[in-house]
Amino acid sequence: GSSQVECIGNKIKASKDSAGMLLRDHSHVVVRQHEIQTVGNGIVVSDGARVRVEGSRVIHVANEAMRVTGAGSLLDATGNHLFGNSLHGFHVLAGGEGRLSNNEVYFNGGTGV
Repeated sequence: GSSQVECIGNKIKASKDSAGMLLRDHSHVVVRQHEIQTVGNGIVVSDGARVRVEGSRVIHVANEAMRVTGAGSLLDATGNHLFGNSLHGFHVLAGGEGRLSNNEVYFNGGTGV
């Protein structure tokens, strides 16, 4: 089945070997005003999850700020700041969908999108 979750105003710091948020398995999640830093990947959307991320900051992660992969997976990102990450700002892989608007993506080691 699917889950519906709303997350607001959390600060996440963890090991560079882990993801800040792993959202998967057909869940429906809204993430607002988060700060995620010093993790492996900031936000990972996969396995059919549908995620909206608004007004959040993903900074200084070891890999990608936001990553979406897998059939039916959707990342809808608006008004976020992604900077100082070792690889890409947004990375949309095979089968994943992205709706990206009004985001600031800069000083990342890889591509912006």
